Parts: sequence; structure tokens; C-alpha cells
Amino acid sequence: MAQAVYEIITSQHGSDWQERLLGSFDYMAERVDQLRMPLMRDVWTYWQDWRRADGRLDANEFRPELVVAPEARRWLSWVDTHSDNHLDFTWHDHVYGVEGGLSDDLCDASGLTVREHPASFHVIPCALEYAICKQSEEPFYHEIEQTIGGRRRHYARLLLPIPDHNGRVTRLFYVIQRLSPALRAL
Repeated sequence: MAQAVYEIITSQHGSDWQERLLGSFDYMAERVDQLRMPLMRDVWTYWQDWRRADGRLDANEFRPELVVAPEARRWLSWVDTHSDNHLDFTWHDHVYGVEGGLSDDLCDASGLTVREHPASFHVIPCALEYAICKQSEEPFYHEIEQTIGGRRRHYARLLLPIPDHNGRVTRLFYVIQRLSPALRAL
């Protein structure tokens, strides 16, 4: 197994708890194969190919939904990072807790800023991860296990910086994959 876990952060607030593991891309590749996550592999490959393409990059031309199965598109989302304040980044296409997804409840955070997320315990770690991804212009792979509001979630998230035609990261695209209670291939 690749020794490529950079950090594990655990925090608790009342009965809410979370552990966030940041892994290298060697670690991600191993986990993608081990846990049968072809969607994450396909989006990672698409992002790498898109970044290598000749010509200028444009966030509007990044279209991973074209390379994934229609039923898998619910696992794709993005964050608008135009704001200078990472708490004001805005989610798009961000439905979580879909059937067979992260929990049993359906919640839609599309259009909300990070600071408006209904689980305040989740706000600061998300905002910091998004800010670091934007500033470093490097992708992140996380495995996140949480109990928020009595609901357990355990998932992997691949976060990808997407620059505009001027080279400024204006979007963070991400794909998630449920890890438990049951491992599921899409």
C-alpha cells in the first residue's frame, strides 16, 4: 500500500464528529481501484487530458458530464470561486444525500455560499480546503467520514481546480463517491 496519507484531521462539536483524510494521488489511484470508483478515475483522467490540451484553458469548456454515464452525473458538482472570501464561494449542482448517496435525506445546497451551509460544523474545513485548492492550483483527494445532525456520511471527494481563460482559478470541480456503509460501483 502506498504511504501517501498527508494528514488526518479529526474534530468534534457536541455530537457532531468528522475525520478528514488528505491523500496523495498515488494513494487515490490505489483507492480508486481498490474501492471500484471508475467515475473518480474517469473524471481525473479527463481533467489531466484537459489540462494538457493545446491552447488556452477556459472553465466553460471543462465538461466532464460528457464523459460519464448519465446516472453518474449526480455525483458531479462545482464551486464558484470568484469571491476573494472563501466563505462566499458558491455551490452549483450540489445535491447531497441523494438516494443511495451520502445519507437518506435529500438536501440541495446549490446556490448557497459555503458560509450558508446548513451544517455549520462542515463550513470551516470545506472553506479552508477550497481556499487552499484555489490558491495552490493543485487537486485534492479526501476521504471524509462524518456524523452531522445524527446522520453518518462516509465518502471520497476529488477536488479539481479549473482556471478561466486568464489562468485564474474560478471554479473548483468535484466528484464524490460513497464509501460506506456499502461500497458501490457506479
